[in-house]
Amino acid sequence: MLISVIVPSLNSQNTIFKCINSILDCKHKQSIEIIIVDDHSTDNSWKIYEELVKQYSNVKVIMNEGKGVSAARNTGISHSSGDVIGFCDSDDQYEAGAVDIAIHYFKKNNSLDVLVGSIRPVYGKWYDPLRIKYNKFESFHDKETYIKKSLINAAFMGSVCNKFYRRGLITGTIFDKDIGLCEDTHFNILLAQKKERINTITISSILYNYNKNTKNTTSNANLLFDKDDNLRYFMFLAKLKTDVKLTKEDYEYIRSAFCYLALDNYCKTDNARRKGKLRKIIFDNESYFIKYRSEYGLIRFWTHIRMLLAIRLRLV
Repeated sequence: MLISVIVPSLNSQNTIFKCINSILDCKHKQSIEIIIVDDHSTDNSWKIYEELVKQYSNVKVIMNEGKGVSAARNTGISHSSGDVIGFCDSDDQYEAGAVDIAIHYFKKNNSLDVLVGSIRPVYGKWYDPLRIKYNKFESFHDKETYIKKSLINAAFMGSVCNKFYRRGLITGTIFDKDIGLCEDTHFNILLAQKKERINTITISSILYNYNKNTKNTTSNANLLFDKDDNLRYFMFLAKLKTDVKLTKEDYEYIRSAFCYLALDNYCKTDNARRKGKLRKIIFDNESYFIKYRSEYGLIRFWTHIRMLLAIRLRLV
């Protein structure tokens, strides 16, 4: 069994070597194909690529001419040969033995479509054990569960990086290059629409280390808005409604997830116009959030209920 790991890279001279070595930190090195897709880096990344290619015969590099992460992943998929596909961002790392775990589950279960691992958020040289996003071991095949977990479950996530996919599942599906946010989630939901049964296993084993210090979008509220101060999450919702045949329940479920995100970002911006737009989003959608309160956990739910009340009373 061959595992193809696609690594989009842009100006990653400080992280790419560690990233690639983390993928190869396993017993089945000979069963890995690594495809680095460079998005027109202007630093010294290419010198490091040359070292990696000399050191590892199963690493190859493709130039993608500055087309963005979605285009880079699409290019990587089209150049891959693996029976199973994984994704790793160039500033993150796989957990040691992640590929070994993937091979074990896909060989054991010939009908497995997606393997989902747990995630360790990393803050520079340290991590908080209490913030590790653990999945419980679970096996399911209904697409409704897959969609809901992709949107709300903190450990499952909409990301593609903590998952390994059977090649047959993703063949013919591409990342949308026009989406600037949630392109992973969009991709996962498209996959869930492809077949009646999407056989999925979630495991508690950590597969992915997510470098929080290098992620700009979620920490910088300005990147979450377009030039007209519209929250990109709700632009994505409109896009999703166009691209995917959603049930009424799924649509309301997604709105509830984005109401939470609007709440979360209300306090991240000091722009009065944006706060006004977020306030309208929150008031228009709070019923959806409350309807699906059980999915958020009791503490998280009451934290955001207090936030709703504070916004109502203009205390924040």
